[in-house]
Amino acid sequence: MATNYSYTLSLINKVTTPLRQISGASVHVTSKIEGLISLQNKHQAVNHSLGGSLASLRVKLDMLRNEKEFISPANFKQVGAYNREIERLTKKIEKLDNVGKGSNMFSNMNTVAII
Repeated sequence: MATNYSYTLSLINKVTTPLRQISGASVHVTSKIEGLISLQNKHQAVNHSLGGSLASLRVKLDMLRNEKEFISPANFKQVGAYNREIERLTKKIEKLDNVGKGSNMFSNMNTVAII
């Protein structure tokens, strides 16, 4: 009778250990997904109020980078699509950041003598 109890207890221990590991991993994934949802909600609020500004593009870029972590590396098409979108947004942000910084046409206006 004691062997049945010890067998049952050892079986329970063998089953609960992997379940605890799965549970811990699912808690981590759930918290990451909740973070992504809040980031997406923030992006939507910013995008709605500012109409697609630089800040909303940065939020969207952060969201894409975080979502990319959940994609299986074996899924080349989806990883490639995320990489292309991240690259496109990065270029767009850089372009908007540099608007008006490259031109020196008006930088010497104060030294020009008015006749």
